[in-house]
Amino acid sequence: FSKEGKYLMGICIGMQLLFEKSDESKDSNGLGLIKGSFQLFNKNNNLPIPHMGFNEVTHNNTPIWNGIKNNSPFYFIFIMIENFEKWLKENAITEVECLVPDLGGIARGKILPTNKFIQGLKNDSHRLPQSIFIQTISGGYATEGDEELPSEVYNPTDIDVILRSDFNTIRVVPWYEDPTAQVICDAVSLNGSPITNSSRYVLKNILQMYDDRGLIPIVSPEVEFYLVKPNSDADYPLEVPIGQSGRQETGKQAFSIDAVNEFDPLFEDLYNYCEVQNIDIDTINHESGSAQMEINFQHGDALELADQVFL
Repeated sequence: FSKEGKYLMGICIGMQLLFEKSDESKDSNGLGLIKGSFQLFNKNNNLPIPHMGFNEVTHNNTPIWNGIKNNSPFYFIFIMIENFEKWLKENAITEVECLVPDLGGIARGKILPTNKFIQGLKNDSHRLPQSIFIQTISGGYATEGDEELPSEVYNPTDIDVILRSDFNTIRVVPWYEDPTAQVICDAVSLNGSPITNSSRYVLKNILQMYDDRGLIPIVSPEVEFYLVKPNSDADYPLEVPIGQSGRQETGKQAFSIDAVNEFDPLFEDLYNYCEVQNIDIDTINHESGSAQMEINFQHGDALELADQVFL
């Protein structure tokens, strides 16, 4: 067929068969229609494996590309459904939380039984309204001003967007009694184009700009927060919590070990939960404000650490 000059197109493993060899099956020979072999990625070269997302595709104007312009954007997707199924079974997971960060980094999403989650992966039916990505920290929406938002940011009909789960982000949720998992999702429109105001896409886009210049940013996030006394009355001012000594902090305690140890049970849980979720925190220290704490993360890949901070 090939020797007669007819066109062939290989998809996934089909493409590998056209070559002479492949690392996936080193003892087998390919068809040898194309000189060369398929080799595994070097896991230390910081390339995303497998590749997911938009890239421009060039072609040589063969008939199969009729009507498709050169350098057209294509969405490459490789959702490892079998990996999801195996992981969920091994961890006896009964529910999955599909998460996306909104503009303020608040987790939005859906909770699904495990079988519904797998079914949604197979038919690409995990959906959320587009307005999720213009929701503000107070629960309002960025459309509430006089100026209209661009249609690619928000469609007034509030159409659905598709959630694409990233297997690299799936984690057990250690603070639930029932076996539950969390997974971070990317979001694309119904035509496959990215949601441009999704914070994870924005970060990926920035990282691509670095990559285009041959640069790899290394980051180390710091998360600062205050501990407060439980308060069920929204009209009542927040107070400093009472520590193990039975007293409240009244002054500045920057880098005080004793001040951190006042809440040792809380931080023991925090370290244990982070270990279960593969969240690589480095140190915890007290900042200058009353019950003001800081968590430092190890240096590393920007997207991986952004996902860890979000989780």
